[in-house]
Amino acid sequence: MNANELADELDKCMEDGSTDLVCVEQAATMLRQQQEKLTKYELRHVAQRDRIAILEMQHKQQQAEIEALKKEAALQRLSDFTQEADNEPIAWMHQNPDYPISKHSSLEYNIPLYTYEQITPSGFLNASKPIYPAKTLTDEEIEDFTVRIYNCRTGAEAHEIVLAILRKAQDK
Repeated sequence: MNANELADELDKCMEDGSTDLVCVEQAATMLRQQQEKLTKYELRHVAQRDRIAILEMQHKQQQAEIEALKKEAALQRLSDFTQEADNEPIAWMHQNPDYPISKHSSLEYNIPLYTYEQITPSGFLNASKPIYPAKTLTDEEIEDFTVRIYNCRTGAEAHEIVLAILRKAQDK
């Protein structure tokens, strides 16, 4: 008997004016059974809510771990890349300065060109702390080179002046 059938039976008993003990006993038994089922469902619902909360917390922790691993992997790739790039020429220059720069070394293209960037462990460029101290020229030296470059007639002359500037800076 379900709850609706029990309600119908109780309505009949009330209409008849009878006090059928069998009907009342059935109603009491039915109500106890329903209460027992409701208690089980409530306990199961609470357990499911607790399990969902635990799973959501674990999911958030796993997402945070995944993000941390992604960052670590990106930093490792960046570190590997910079280690490979350290002290490696990025291009080669021809003996004749009128020729273009090449990405590949050869007998003619044999002057290596380098560059560098300082990368911190966090993966950012550290412009405030250069790897090598800056080598500067005096105002008089800069003025002298400016006049010489201004008076150049060919690319070869300009090239020689640029090399002279670099030699002068390296001597310091």
